[in-house]
Parts: sequence; C-alpha cells; structure tokens
Amino acid sequence: MLIDKKGDDRYIADYLLDEALGRQPLQIQRFLVQTSILDRLSAPLCDAVTDREDSLEILQQIERANLFLLPIDHHRNWYRYHHLFADLLKKRLVQTQTNQLYDLHRRASLWFEANSLLPDAINHALAINDIERIAQLTEEMAIDKMDHGELNDFLVCL
Repeated sequence: MLIDKKGDDRYIADYLLDEALGRQPLQIQRFLVQTSILDRLSAPLCDAVTDREDSLEILQQIERANLFLLPIDHHRNWYRYHHLFADLLKKRLVQTQTNQLYDLHRRASLWFEANSLLPDAINHALAINDIERIAQLTEEMAIDKMDHGELNDFLVCL
C-alpha cells in the first residue's frame, strides 16, 4: 500500500487521529492542534501562540509519549511535528477552531518579530493576509538588511 505524503491516506489518518490524538487529554489535544500552525516549536513560542505558560511541560510530556514530536536541536529547545501528523493537526484546526486561526497566526507573527525572526513573522502575517503587518515587517527587514550590508540577500528573498 502506498502512503500519501500529505496524510490523506484514510487508514493512516484514522490511526493518527483516533489512536494518537484521540487518546490524549483535552488540553494536550488543544495544544497540538493550536501549535500545528508552526513549522518549528519552542516552549516560549508555544506559550505565546497558545496563550499558556506551561508549554515546556507539555512539550516534554508530548515527547515522552512519543507523539510524533521530533527535536531539531541538541538542547531540545526546538521541535517539529512529523509531517503527516502536522498535516492532520492542521486539518483538525480548520475543522474545529477556524475562528482562532487569525489570533494564533497573529501571536506567532508577533513572537517571531520580537525575537528578530522576521521571515517567520512575515510568513504568519501572510497566512492571515494581514497586509499592513506584511508591509511593516517587510520594511523592517529591508532596513535591517541594509544596515548590515545584506540588501542583495533581501532582494533575492523577494
């Protein structure tokens, strides 16, 4: 049987949703779904996006439970979800919490901006079509690149 890389295979999706996600406490399910908008996760970022203060503990709990959470640095400060799992979580977010999408992406964008990760901040602003924020962040990034003599790098990004 071939597995669709986007998580559309019915049996894989059923297993992941029923067995992996469905057996988790509601607060873990909510956390997983809300943080699915992130390509990479850290406790401070997750705190900002989910408006919580216990993301470090939740990330550790998810990792101990082997819930498709992969560390992407040696210090275990940054993680990512397995791609299939992330795709299913994003679908669940759209199905169950569509009204929260704007706030989640906005909080992510603000956190990335505050931590000088402007490309990520722009990506989250793009996800919610926040034109004013996109323009402001793009201008901020251009000025920063000019200040560091990296304007050509910026222009290549466009």
